[in-house]
Amino acid sequence: MGVENIYKVFKNKYPFQKGNRPHFIISVALALWIFVFLWFPEPFELSRFDFYKKLEVIPFYGFFGGFSYYLALYPQRYLYQKYESWNLGFEIIFLATALLIASGFMYVVYYFGIEHYRYAYSYLKYARLIYIPSLIIILPFIIISRILSALIKGKKDAEKDEAKKAEVVIRGSGKYELLKLKKQNIIYVKSDNIYVDIFYEENNEVIQQSLRIKISEIELILPELFKNHRSYLINPKYFRRLRRDNDKVSIELKYNLIVPVSRAKKESVLKQVPFSNKS
Repeated sequence: MGVENIYKVFKNKYPFQKGNRPHFIISVALALWIFVFLWFPEPFELSRFDFYKKLEVIPFYGFFGGFSYYLALYPQRYLYQKYESWNLGFEIIFLATALLIASGFMYVVYYFGIEHYRYAYSYLKYARLIYIPSLIIILPFIIISRILSALIKGKKDAEKDEAKKAEVVIRGSGKYELLKLKKQNIIYVKSDNIYVDIFYEENNEVIQQSLRIKISEIELILPELFKNHRSYLINPKYFRRLRRDNDKVSIELKYNLIVPVSRAKKESVLKQVPFSNKS
């Protein structure tokens, strides 16, 4: 693999969570996980330490592990604010920074808590038998936690965006004339002189709201509504059937609401009603 290809790999977009609270939760969870992992299974010959020595040392492992992660968030924030993006290279820099900080803290724990203990290893043996194997097991926890946090955040943001797209705000010409609702809840719109009557569904009831606005403006705001008359716009979702009475055609909507079809729109409606079978 050439240098350019390696560079491209490091520039690949990587899942990223920019909020502080999720990372604080990860740091706390990391501290607790390290403590539980080292205390109960007693891996890497930690059983050679007596209860009081473990009580003296292991909580510091957990605390400094979580604290190292949290301190590494500062260079993470700097990189993200400077480049306004996050990639694999930045993620590796973050992990390396967190591990470097943790290594410093772990040496302090070793020097003050373990080195002078009667069953203590040398630092190199301690690093080989305890610290490095612990990192190998803990590192996947950090990586998976960060990826999951970013993916959950991305999913929530997508849901919020969808919710915003699903809503509409219609403002009348009056100072306090405003209607905010879900687009899918609008049943139909009727023009009435200088007002427009908006009929929408709420809690299985039909609500009517009048605003001083032109129906042509509603057409621009809500192009998904179907124009069956110069004074009416209907939501295809609520269509039930076409009604014919001699030469007149009307549309029956949910809740037994009837709206007329103008002569100018009659042929178009009969040919192009895309949302239900004609009857």
